[in-house]
Amino acid sequence: MTLLAIGLGIVLVVQILCLMALVDQYKGLLQIREHLGLKDAAADLDVSPRGIRASDAGLPVPFMMEQRVVGLLFSTKCASCYTVAEGFRGKAPGGAWVIITGSEAQCAGFRDRVGLRGERILDDINGEIAERLLIRTFPSALLFNGGVLAAAKAVPSVREMRRVLDDWLAPKESVLLAPGGSADDGH
Repeated sequence: MTLLAIGLGIVLVVQILCLMALVDQYKGLLQIREHLGLKDAAADLDVSPRGIRASDAGLPVPFMMEQRVVGLLFSTKCASCYTVAEGFRGKAPGGAWVIITGSEAQCAGFRDRVGLRGERILDDINGEIAERLLIRTFPSALLFNGGVLAAAKAVPSVREMRRVLDDWLAPKESVLLAPGGSADDGH
């Protein structure tokens, strides 16, 4: 019985040491990421000219017809783009369009590799749409309000892309109308 207790004690001590080593490794990785300035967060893109109409960029009619729509811009030359697109599990997220920039063959290869299918997938042959929108950072998320470019973000990961989509496409609270028909601001 004593031998069993000693054995369990040794196993417990080894597990505690392993846990402490794991915590130390995690702290080390955080320090490295901080030192290198690596952040897994979406960054605003300075898109000029803001207010460009979707139709002027060569985007299809639905970009003009929907009140809020997001275009997810991927390049066939970008490793992060493949990783983020693979996270969509074969289809564009609701309310979003996937725009793939590259040659016709590269766009087809991108779709095949990440398994994207559906009608909300656009090929931006030779980067004409991205060029008109002045987007040179991939992967990117572009918010259009009423067919007009309102915001753009560089999005480095699937997690951040989902967060941006949730923020931009979540139903907005409706404005309550006062008896006279004007918006009630609570005052």
